[in-house]
Amino acid sequence: MDTLEKLVNLPLTDTCIPDDSFFKKIRTQIAAHPHLRTSSVVFSNEFKEFLDRMIADFIEEMKRGHAP
Repeated sequence: MDTLEKLVNLPLTDTCIPDDSFFKKIRTQIAAHPHLRTSSVVFSNEFKEFLDRMIADFIEEMKRGHAP
């Protein structure tokens, strides 16, 4: 989760990366699931499903050619 959050926060600190709606959407999804940051859920199905969704979203965004 930390790595994912750092990735989507890059546009906030690096002006070469546009802060588009995709990054904002992912940041919102991360913020909506703060409990997934605890070590007790790392091996849960909810955590796995959340990361699977994030990976799928990134793949779709890359296919569209908008993400780095």
